[in-house]
Amino acid sequence: MVASRYFRKEEFKNATSSCSLQDMKQDFMLMLDKTREMANIPFQITSAYRTIEHEKKQGRSGNSAHTEGCAVDIKAIDGRTKWLIINSAIKCGFNRIGFAKGFIHLDSSKKLDQNVIWEY
Repeated sequence: MVASRYFRKEEFKNATSSCSLQDMKQDFMLMLDKTREMANIPFQITSAYRTIEHEKKQGRSGNSAHTEGCAVDIKAIDGRTKWLIINSAIKCGFNRIGFAKGFIHLDSSKKLDQNVIWEY
């Protein structure tokens, strides 16, 4: 059973697309909990686990860390919030980070390119 100190199962049901905390990998959730604790701010999950079918319906390849249960998008509108999340994520071992106008993507995929930061 996947557990988290900071994230409730309801937060994953409200994500796009709706999923379960149980769809996530436990080692990823431990890293995410550590990152949340270090950042010392609330994290609003906007996207987490996605099925390959969902990804393909959105016009994506289906080869995403989200389909592995080891990725989330976290709402982050202002620069200070983005800095706190990214700084904490790097210190907690995340080496795959994406950023956009309204969110930060964190994932721990071992199948995809390592030590990367990208902009959406």
